[in-house]
Amino acid sequence: MNTAHHNKASLSAGAVGRVSQEIQQLTRLAEQMHGAFRQWRWREPLEDATPRNVVALASVRPPAFRAPIHPDLAAFTASSGHDVTQDIATDVLSGEWFADKSLFHIKAENFGFAIPSGPIAIVESVPYGGQDHHLVVAKDKGKTLARRLLRSPGSVEITLSAEAPDPRNAKPTLIFSQGSVTLYKVVGMLVEQTPPPFGKGEAGELASAQSLDRIVTAYRVREDSAIPLALPGQVVLGGEDIPADRIGSMEGQLVALTLASGAGVFKRVGPALPPPFSHLRQFESIGGLGDSLIVSMVLDDGRRDMPAFSNARVVLGVLYTA
Repeated sequence: MNTAHHNKASLSAGAVGRVSQEIQQLTRLAEQMHGAFRQWRWREPLEDATPRNVVALASVRPPAFRAPIHPDLAAFTASSGHDVTQDIATDVLSGEWFADKSLFHIKAENFGFAIPSGPIAIVESVPYGGQDHHLVVAKDKGKTLARRLLRSPGSVEITLSAEAPDPRNAKPTLIFSQGSVTLYKVVGMLVEQTPPPFGKGEAGELASAQSLDRIVTAYRVREDSAIPLALPGQVVLGGEDIPADRIGSMEGQLVALTLASGAGVFKRVGPALPPPFSHLRQFESIGGLGDSLIVSMVLDDGRRDMPAFSNARVVLGVLYTA
């Protein structure tokens, strides 16, 4: 900052790049400070106040990739989807997006269908004041919670609720005074299943994730086929292509699927039908929305009334704010 003020001509792109993570963190804190000041001047209750004790998490090592963000699901699933072209991709995502992010293994079914137990939540490394209905990882006296935050306008208390898929197994709702817990905003998820880290709590911090090094392309969702995995406007991360003969080894995993008709859907790989229909495979809905689909894995099996497989790509995760 001192060099930028006194000798701008000496700055280089490389020098700025080496401190880009610190600059992003400083910018975020400055924006939060200005927001709090404006609200103070307007005599309005603080809805996004920065915690007094700012304890930043260790950020993940940014993966080295540049991936096109496709506006089209067919381009996302195609085998050439990782090639950046002006007529297909409208934006590019790089590994630097992860420079100020941290990872948490989710151990509890507290995020409902948004993030089940087992995958990884991506959170901002710098804590924030919390906003109504955000998914958060919270630190409270050594405990780590993974919950949805609820707060009425003007309230000095925050509520952390657990959204279990089965409400009979939901954990008790917790209420805290504002500032008594440290909150980290969840900004994405990785579907990667990893062994839970040592320690108790509803989430455990991770130093890295293998799936970050497999990202080759991305897709900005524009319809409802990915709900509740991803909402319109969010970005789905894609990995390698999946040939038809390898689909059977991926039962239970999430895939982006393009059919011979050109239709594109997000599904969970299900089982093949028993003989003599073993060339047909079930692709199941994600969560509680959508229908299952029977797809012919043979492009031309003589049946015109059956959806046929064209292309597929493994789904690695979702970014909520990219």
